[in-house]
Amino acid sequence: MAHCRKRCLSVLLTDDCNLKCKYCYCGEERRKNSINVNFVKCAIDDFRKQGNKLFIRFFGNGEPTLEFEKIKEIYEYAIQHDKEAVFEIQTNGAFNEEIAKWIGEHIDIVWISYDGTTEVNDFYRATFNNKSVSNIVENNIKYLNKKVKELGVRATIGKKNLNKQNEIIDKMKELGVKYIYSDLMFADVNNKLYYEDEINPLEYARKFLEARKYAESNQIYYGSFFTINFDEETNISCRACIPMPHLTVDGYVSCCDMGYADGKLQELIYGKYDERSNRIIYDNDKIKNIQARTVDNLEQCKDCKIKYYCAGGCIGEAINENGTIYSIKEKNCEAIRFLAENLLKEKIPVLHP
Repeated sequence: MAHCRKRCLSVLLTDDCNLKCKYCYCGEERRKNSINVNFVKCAIDDFRKQGNKLFIRFFGNGEPTLEFEKIKEIYEYAIQHDKEAVFEIQTNGAFNEEIAKWIGEHIDIVWISYDGTTEVNDFYRATFNNKSVSNIVENNIKYLNKKVKELGVRATIGKKNLNKQNEIIDKMKELGVKYIYSDLMFADVNNKLYYEDEINPLEYARKFLEARKYAESNQIYYGSFFTINFDEETNISCRACIPMPHLTVDGYVSCCDMGYADGKLQELIYGKYDERSNRIIYDNDKIKNIQARTVDNLEQCKDCKIKYYCAGGCIGEAINENGTIYSIKEKNCEAIRFLAENLLKEKIPVLHP
């Protein structure tokens, strides 16, 4: 299914975090802000009024489980209005047994960020005091994999694990994981890439394809953010271009997880919560501008043979690196075309986080 079918309301609960990942796209600044729950409740009401099935995704420009009490409050509000509501969380997995138990009993879909082998994960994803959390995360993966409807792992690929993707598969098999997505490291919101880890996307694609075949032999689905639209034609790259709401800690509605309201990323912002009136004010011109970001309106894609199976790629990375949503990350094109030659129209069983 094309990724734009994942129509959910994303709640970016906090920009605080318990880890200091070397490649974090949020940059080094941690303001430790937290979302206004009344803002979320307004967005839930609006989402339902617009005719959407209630699907809430807990996320963050930090670690969402640091706002565990707000997650529970939002859950209770949503379930009161729709008993069939679906809930997803994307997390670093470094949380305690109380949180793990609650997630296992209340959340339908769980995506945990983990970069493969214990050694690699310790290198990229440690605490601010450089302490390992891999054992905690692995235990939570094993526990939740038996509790929730769907659990997947998201692996970020850098030089430390580029040639260890088969080892990632082995580790996930050990933990009982059936679904994995990988993505290359990309520049943070200051357009800086972790200095040790710039990789040629085609090199990643070749190694990914080898690992994907190995994963298949182990009954594991291994996907890439490069392949998210390969089994269905689409003219928009993901839910951001609909747009689907992503609620930020500073009270804005963004179309994308890279939802910062500074000047550089303003094109992604199309709404603002007004606390005095307790309502969200939407900018229809901004919405139309986002909706116009189709592959047919991207000059760089006009002659591409697979443009309707890529649709221009990530809107957030495009604006972050080029200054406008009406652009693409051209250095990924060769890699995506290479993968399309081998994987186009193969069934994708789960939508990526």
